[in-house]
Amino acid sequence: MKYLLTISLLLSINIILSSQKLGEVSEQLLQQTEHPKDSSASAAYIIQNIEISYNFSGEKGTRIEMEYYYKIKVYHEDGESYGKFVLPFYKEGSNREKISSIKGVTSNYVNGEVVTTKLEKSDIYTEDTSENWKKTIFAMPEVRSGSVIEVKYKKTSPYIYSIPKWYFQHSIPTEESKYSIDVPSYFTLTPIPSGIHPISTESKPIQGSKHDEMNHTLSGKNIPAIKEDKYVLNIDDYRSSIKYELHSIQYPDGRNQKLSSNWKDIAIQLNESKYFGDQIDKKFKELNPIIEEANSLPSDEKLLFIYNHIRDNYTWNDRYGKNSYNGLSKFLKEKTGTSGDFNLLLQNMLQKCGIESYPLVMKSRSAGILNTYFPTLTELDYVIVYVPIEDGYLLLDASSKYSPMGELPTRAINLYGVIIKDGDAEIIEIENPNLFKVQTVSQYTYDTENNQLIGTSKRKRIGRASTKFKYDADNNKEENQETSDDSNDDDSQEDDIESFNLENTYEVTELKNYDDTYKPISLAYNEVLNTCSKKVGSNIFIDATLDFGLKKNPFEERVREFPVFFNSKIYSQTIASIEIPEGYTIESLPKSLNLTLPEKAAKFNYEANQMDNKIIIKYLFQVNKTVHASVAYEALKQLYDIMYDLSKEKLVLKEL
Repeated sequence: MKYLLTISLLLSINIILSSQKLGEVSEQLLQQTEHPKDSSASAAYIIQNIEISYNFSGEKGTRIEMEYYYKIKVYHEDGESYGKFVLPFYKEGSNREKISSIKGVTSNYVNGEVVTTKLEKSDIYTEDTSENWKKTIFAMPEVRSGSVIEVKYKKTSPYIYSIPKWYFQHSIPTEESKYSIDVPSYFTLTPIPSGIHPISTESKPIQGSKHDEMNHTLSGKNIPAIKEDKYVLNIDDYRSSIKYELHSIQYPDGRNQKLSSNWKDIAIQLNESKYFGDQIDKKFKELNPIIEEANSLPSDEKLLFIYNHIRDNYTWNDRYGKNSYNGLSKFLKEKTGTSGDFNLLLQNMLQKCGIESYPLVMKSRSAGILNTYFPTLTELDYVIVYVPIEDGYLLLDASSKYSPMGELPTRAINLYGVIIKDGDAEIIEIENPNLFKVQTVSQYTYDTENNQLIGTSKRKRIGRASTKFKYDADNNKEENQETSDDSNDDDSQEDDIESFNLENTYEVTELKNYDDTYKPISLAYNEVLNTCSKKVGSNIFIDATLDFGLKKNPFEERVREFPVFFNSKIYSQTIASIEIPEGYTIESLPKSLNLTLPEKAAKFNYEANQMDNKIIIKYLFQVNKTVHASVAYEALKQLYDIMYDLSKEKLVLKEL
């Protein structure tokens, strides 16, 4: 009897969730001014639920149906962004997902009364994201501090093998999150959880169900916010979540349908696809002169010629893709297209010129880390080109006009990829090829009257340091130009390496190689450093690292539960000389440092010595590994702590 009551209760809960009436919000919640356990939270998920089931009826075959419900409390102005919803859905050929039954209500407490405002259909619209993805977009009305937002909608998909990943944890607290899935007895699924916050699981058969379904309900309560972190590949990979993978269906009539592929099957599908393999194999008359010119060059110049031709003569339209859905013929004619168009054309031309190369399919950085143990075509949203060379391989993405051959834009950096060969596939762990390198030589004199360091610097920017400089300069000139080429995460990481104080003055007097992608940018500056020195009594105190030291330690947490990810290897070197002003001598200098992490993962050297009437500072910081496991975090944090502490030390001069 107890068992039957449990089943009845579970079914009742599901019915209640499905028929959740919008707008029934307590005055107590509406009057709440801050989250009870996290006063810094701008908003919170009070409830977020998803119910998943399979529909076996209808002419279009089996569909997976997902019903969503969200209740969100807004505490501060920053939390108003949670009233904007972007609902992605996938399409490929005639198969497509569908978003429907969207309903929403915003509740506010006004003059002692609860006032509700409904979402209007006219405020809902759809737009393309990429060749495979569209998105439904809407913003809830009358959202402000204190509002409670409620939204529910339905998503239907023919891709029954692609069960959506559900996140229990977000960048704001979650009071209650529930994931419910009804699984027919002839379905074989595997749950793949992630994250560390405890999630309860309950599995019960659904009494009297037509297909002997088993309901699996996963619940989380009082889930804290997960902080944004610029030193991860994608924070979504570390949030508490659940993902079910459907492997096979054993129908009651004895038929067996295998749904999970292996990578070899996916390679065959791609090679046989008219949007992928057919595009690589096609011949285009308009390319014949380019291919003939490439074949006339020495073999070591051929690859570079083709890469540069595609990069320099076509324009990326800010969309990702692993395919060329509009076809390379249209791409060649219009000279604009997705990253898939660029790199499939690159593969096509390399193949025509007899250069060994293969398409490498992967997930873009924004899509997270590829799970190589569960092959699926829909997870792949990006393609680059893999070229074997004598001592390793090159990874090519011709869609970024700023990137030289062998360097990848940030969007194309990930940990794993799949090389597509004739009838086969090979999983590789991708080694990040990028290097952010800055070398500076500076000379300063001290202006005792104005308490300033006045001098000149010569700086070389190499690799990603050069690419980023050009990107930033162009985007300052032309607003929104290629804005998706590099993420804000990338910029903020590099700001930890070099961050110019606006109170100082930097005047560029020379700029070389700006238009040459393959040469380091060389700059010369006149500088006035107003923030790096001060005079107290008869002593002068000068910052030990002048304007090039670490201004903040980005690694503040005592323990880290996921790896540290750098966008590039780092090499930052400065040699600076400071002329000792007349009438002064050295009182003290910081101690020299020579630190190296295990396996030479990172390195820091510093020394300040007197040479004749000058202080010579030598500063070198290197990061040689772009991925540092969580067990290596403590050592990395200590290195950064030492670098930050050094930036607060002083060179002390005393008056004679």
